[in-house]
Amino acid sequence: MTDVLMRELADRVEISELISRFYREVEAANGHPERLGPDWERSYFTPDVRVEYPFAVLEGIELVGRSLRDATGMFAAVHVLTTDHEIRIDGDRAFARWNTYNTHVHHPGFAAEHGELFVVGDRFTGDLVRTADGWRFATQTLEVIWSRGTPPPPPIPE
Repeated sequence: MTDVLMRELADRVEISELISRFYREVEAANGHPERLGPDWERSYFTPDVRVEYPFAVLEGIELVGRSLRDATGMFAAVHVLTTDHEIRIDGDRAFARWNTYNTHVHHPGFAAEHGELFVVGDRFTGDLVRTADGWRFATQTLEVIWSRGTPPPPPIPE
């Protein structure tokens, strides 16, 4: 194997692990945003990150971090499966695409009126850059493919 091929394979593994680690940490923090730590988002995003959700576009790492912390309090528990990591490397830049299957357990008060679960299938895409600390997302876009159940109102930080 050539050094170039080995480097590309190592980059693909690092990016795939970044995606998986992100969701593991979000799952572990559900209902407990303090578990994410004060600079948690810096392990995943560039300072000027742009994240596009169906309900909001967020720019800048502070806003994205606040939004993700707020989101961890929306549900009593979340279980996320990621699949089909498509990763294309171009030097110090990369593109990634992956699917998620998310099972959200509502808090008891919301569940009493809207049902216990909100389940959604999403597609994410993102542009990444290699930094001194490893790969980080410069952009991320969420496309909801399907959902079942009622979501709570989205957290939109000011």
